Amino acid sequence: MGDPVDISHSGVTVKSEGRQIKDITHFPYLNRDEFSQACRLFLPYLHRSQIESKLLFEEDCYTRTDSDLVNMSIRGIEALLSRKINEDQTLYIKVHVLLSDTHNVPTLYFTAFLQTSDGENLYLTLLDDIYKYVVKSDKEAILRNSTVFGLSKGAISQTEHPIFHTSLCFYVHPCNTTDVLNIFAKDLNVPNITLERYMILWIGIIGDVVGLSIKV
Repeated sequence: MGDPVDISHSGVTVKSEGRQIKDITHFPYLNRDEFSQACRLFLPYLHRSQIESKLLFEEDCYTRTDSDLVNMSIRGIEALLSRKINEDQTLYIKVHVLLSDTHNVPTLYFTAFLQTSDGENLYLTLLDDIYKYVVKSDKEAILRNSTVFGLSKGAISQTEHPIFHTSLCFYVHPCNTTDVLNIFAKDLNVPNITLERYMILWIGIIGDVVGLSIKV
């Protein structure tokens, strides 16, 4: 079976800033600088969880040198998930975690396809197929019945990718993210929400929808 996507981080080491992480200014909202730092800090968690992942930079990121890493503007995180469906098909989910400029929270965008044993990629274009193959079964009912902007339309929709402008893309609506983060943060009784804790909390709630989870 061929390798469908190469999203390795090309040997680039992203250094964590250790425990000296400032608290978020206006939890649960992130500004661009906070989100950029959160992505840097969170990437090692994905690597330790053996998830292929890398930082997404501005348009020239794919021709960067390692010395450029610190100065480039980060747009988000890209990760590749896979799981075996049956003997003949493997599901691949390409995930982008980007900051919503409208809601000021991380937002999950993804594309998915089934790769057959002979290397053919069958992209999932129907929402029903997304729920069938991608969404974790214990999340399906609540996501399908979620209210978005006062309408019972479900929490997942197809949209144009905000960076690459491709139409074959789905996302989890971010409009209720702030409410959910507030509820979980209160229940966990966390006194100070650092950027690391924020991303761990967000991944546990939103990322888990498509099976994006980490070891902490």
